[in-house]
Amino acid sequence: MDITFEVKKNELHYIGPTTISIDNKVKERIIKDQKEYSSKEIFNIEKIERTYDNIYNLGIYENIIVEPILDKNSTTVPIKIDLKEGKTKEFKIGIGYLTDDGARASIGWKDHNFLGDLKTLEFILRGSQKGYELENKFTIPYIKLPWIGNTVFINNLKLSDLNYESYSELKLEDIISMNKKYKKTYHSLGFMFEKNEVTSKVLTNIENGSYKINSIFYNVILDQRDSLLNAKNGYLINVYIENSRKDLSSEFDSIKTMIEGRYIKTFSNYTTALKVKIGAISKPVHIFKRFFAGGSFSNRGYSYENFGEKDKNGNPYGGHSIIDSSIEERYQVSKNISTVFFIDSTMLSLKTNDYGGKFSHSYGAGIRYSTPVGPLRFDVGIPFGTKEYVMHFGLGQTF
Repeated sequence: MDITFEVKKNELHYIGPTTISIDNKVKERIIKDQKEYSSKEIFNIEKIERTYDNIYNLGIYENIIVEPILDKNSTTVPIKIDLKEGKTKEFKIGIGYLTDDGARASIGWKDHNFLGDLKTLEFILRGSQKGYELENKFTIPYIKLPWIGNTVFINNLKLSDLNYESYSELKLEDIISMNKKYKKTYHSLGFMFEKNEVTSKVLTNIENGSYKINSIFYNVILDQRDSLLNAKNGYLINVYIENSRKDLSSEFDSIKTMIEGRYIKTFSNYTTALKVKIGAISKPVHIFKRFFAGGSFSNRGYSYENFGEKDKNGNPYGGHSIIDSSIEERYQVSKNISTVFFIDSTMLSLKTNDYGGKFSHSYGAGIRYSTPVGPLRFDVGIPFGTKEYVMHFGLGQTF
């Protein structure tokens, strides 16, 4: 049987003006910023659909209409956007278990359109076997700045009382930042104010007491992974610089830098994943500002923050220089189940700018079970040359 198709060439159609109808306190320009198309360009239904997705992702509309108004007598296609607000306030409760924290729970409330224009206000209380954290987060997502354009303002206020391997800390922290997405990168510039009451467990001359740390920080992220929850391909580069300064009434001057790279590639049912973190602190700092390693998201042959040099009671000192790396080979056994084999390698030094120290390696295996919020994870890590092992439970890939 032969099939014949006849295709007729018609005139090109172009996008016309957009009319927007909104029933809540959101400026029209904010909705216009979600458009993937421009007036007078050639009509493209995929751009219309992406515009719909962008508006849906704002998270406050229950009815969304983004549709072309077709007229067979015209080559100009106007676009209609009609939006009806849904529930903007939510109440959240969560419970779980993570090897690094033990049993954990959280309770929170969030308004996704606080005082209009998509400003958000959030309160959340988290508790675990390590202590508690109370967080207040206020976001203004659309601020127009000269020469920079749209930026996001975030004020993140936290009160926490947490118990770590080497110290306990009661901390009041306020992080104020301006955030900007530029092409494929995301930039954050801001100030961090900390007031700490620290009790060290390490047997050394580290003084307990109250510390005030004020810093300027900058963070840039290039994330080209195909998924935030369970990436199969792509890469990520993250650079973070934090400068504590006495001229900002900080207790000490220091520069803390962390550079992280990840690469993930999938062939058929096999996935190779690589991660490297390199960190440096310019001057010796108190124990609560140092790098630590070991745990579910670090060297898995060691328990949480239990890697490196220790005092005679087994409390780790942390470090001022770190290289933390991992390689994983993942195999997709079925739709929801995959296995993992890994090697982790870490160098942690008490000296500043010291990367010539000894690396300690661990190896192990794990299993993943896919869920809508990321894979459930179980890993067993073994330090090279020992018969000891550490088990890790968690949610989401390690990187």
